[in-house]
Amino acid sequence: MDRSPTIVSPDQSLVDALGQMQGRRPCYPNQSTSQPNGQQSSYVLVVDRGRPLGIVTECDIVRLSAAGETLSSLQVQDVMTPNLQTLTWVPGSPIIQVLPYFQQARMRHLPVVDQQGLLLGMITLEGLRRSLQPVNYLRQRRVSELMTQPVIWIPPTETLVAAASRMAQHRISSLVVAVQMNDCVLPQGILTERDIVQLQIQGVNFDATIVADVMSHPVIHVSPNSSLQATEQLMQKYCIRRVVVIDEHQNLQGILTQTNLIQLYDPLECLHIIHNLKQQLQVLQDVVVQHNQDLETTNQRLCLEIKRRERVEHNLRTVQQALSYEFGQRTRALIETNQKLRQEVLERQCAESRLKAANLELQYRLAELAQRNQEIALLGKLSHYLHACQTIEEAYGILPKLLASMFPQVSGRLYLFGDVLSDFNNDSNHAIRAQLPSEYADQAHDLTSHIITWGTPAPPLCSTTSLAACWAIRQGQAHQGHQGQVDRSCQHCMITEDWRHRVCIPMLTQGQSIGLLLLGTNWEISESTHQLAVTVAEHVALALANLKLRGDLRHQSIRDPLTGLFNRRYLQTVLDQELEQAEQHQQKLSLIMLDIDYFKRLNDTLGHEAGDRVLQQLGRLLLSNSRSTDVICRYGGEEIILILPNTDLKSAYCRAEKLRQQIKHFQFFPSPPLQKTGFQPSMADYPPTASLDYPSPTVTVSLGISSFPLHGKSPNELLRAADGALYQAKRLGRDRVAVASYLSEQSSTKSEEAILPPSLLPN
Repeated sequence: MDRSPTIVSPDQSLVDALGQMQGRRPCYPNQSTSQPNGQQSSYVLVVDRGRPLGIVTECDIVRLSAAGETLSSLQVQDVMTPNLQTLTWVPGSPIIQVLPYFQQARMRHLPVVDQQGLLLGMITLEGLRRSLQPVNYLRQRRVSELMTQPVIWIPPTETLVAAASRMAQHRISSLVVAVQMNDCVLPQGILTERDIVQLQIQGVNFDATIVADVMSHPVIHVSPNSSLQATEQLMQKYCIRRVVVIDEHQNLQGILTQTNLIQLYDPLECLHIIHNLKQQLQVLQDVVVQHNQDLETTNQRLCLEIKRRERVEHNLRTVQQALSYEFGQRTRALIETNQKLRQEVLERQCAESRLKAANLELQYRLAELAQRNQEIALLGKLSHYLHACQTIEEAYGILPKLLASMFPQVSGRLYLFGDVLSDFNNDSNHAIRAQLPSEYADQAHDLTSHIITWGTPAPPLCSTTSLAACWAIRQGQAHQGHQGQVDRSCQHCMITEDWRHRVCIPMLTQGQSIGLLLLGTNWEISESTHQLAVTVAEHVALALANLKLRGDLRHQSIRDPLTGLFNRRYLQTVLDQELEQAEQHQQKLSLIMLDIDYFKRLNDTLGHEAGDRVLQQLGRLLLSNSRSTDVICRYGGEEIILILPNTDLKSAYCRAEKLRQQIKHFQFFPSPPLQKTGFQPSMADYPPTASLDYPSPTVTVSLGISSFPLHGKSPNELLRAADGALYQAKRLGRDRVAVASYLSEQSSTKSEEAILPPSLLPN
């Protein structure tokens, strides 16, 4: 019995009375429970001078809400239920006498008064359920035996007025919010009388608010086969008075409330159980009395026997004292000696145990130190080899053997993201793909990352194209897992089901992930192996990042950004090397200096963007028609130099003439070119080779040739000779090939006819 019920006066406003009913809402899962625990009640009792006059419950508020009444204008006496049925309290009254009020009259609240009719307290369903604690009744009973069917439900799109009307119409304390799909009714939430009261206090518009906005969700649900004991504990855990019953298809089957639980207690059955317990208690009491009598008889016999034995014992004690005195001295001497020996043995055993423990600790430390030394040596070897690599291709070739030596008992793979090699040329990418294992050869062109693998059996290819789904990449730290517990978000781990244990370690440089180190084994990965893997990932990531940066810097230092050809700095370096090699092996070497005719006029007529486009397409054309040993460099402006190793003057001339024809007939502008704004070119502005037959200007080039050793033995001599031949071609009318004049040691000059055969001379 609650001896402190919520009490209001008859003339008190209904809104104030509802404020006294407020308290913390039921704690549903996934909802905040940070609200303080308050005194929560489902009723207010109207009392005048200590006598109960009426009661206002949540059901009354639902009825008023369904009727559209304005609560602010009402008093408690206007809506209370008068003529309450009360229970006169008698000392020692059993709780069974209260059950018929709740089971037959279907009451929720029962006021208790004394002999003079003064209020003593209130008995509710919740208090009655806590007091009974029906463990024996609920343990063997199922939810399907007591649940209410069918369930009154409402779609989530209905208004609060419709929901309150339905609750008042069917006289129910809660309404299940559900949707119907095919033949199934799927619960989405629940709306209770307490929710209606809360919404009335908050001033919610019942006509404009739909049920989905205010319902309690998710729904606390059980299955029809759940035990009533587990269900009752679930209701106590979440502080709720009802649960929804669904089947395995989430279909709504029924609802179980506190009223259903109270119906479980049959007074006749309770009385029958009490009568049986009394009978069993009487039988047990008779058995105890009989046992006590038997024990008393046995005790008397034992007393007589004890007295007889005491006399015998007295005689024996006298003899024993005589013997004890005789052997006393010897016994004490032996005891003292024995104690000393035992103490020595214990001390030796303790010393031996400490020595063994120290020996084991020393062996463990030595093994650990040896392992650390080996790991440090392997890390030093790894760092030494990686720092000795000049290109990322070399590092990619030695990493499998190094990683296999560092993790001999572990299989694994190392992913390098595609952008690590994105700035290198196609030859580098092909060289790295050629080093992939044979099982990856057919799929390497589809990979978004490059793979290094070691261990047997070789791990399968990753089934996902996005390694960003890995938890290690997301968290920026190592992520461990084992078989049977695969994170669905970590999709690439789905291929490692053959491994019982695995660890994923991101390779980070400056806060960015450039790859992923994945280890797998059938044994548990030790902490030392885990730490070694983290250190290896850091070393490899730093080394690869340095190699990539070194490659980028080298690429930027020797490449022209506009045409993609080598620049003038690289020309000086490679020309010295090629001349030294040609002189050492007695080979020929030729230079072709190429210049675009009327390039300034082209820029002035069509704009610098068109000029840049011509240079870019010319670079691609020269690269596509060159040998792997040729070196093509942008010398400056529109001048381009071709270094042709192991090529004599005749072959160089044929090569230059072929390039001139290809460039002349190449369409640099497939459609009429855009002219500069505000400038209208005339035919005089176009090169002399342009005619009305061309939809756009024709681009021609002039070429000058020099050859080693005919025109010089140093780079500067060959460049000056090729430059002089280029200017000679321009003076002769452009769009032609000219060969540098041959200078002998006596500075005698030979003409081109003396150098080239007549068939190769220009017309």
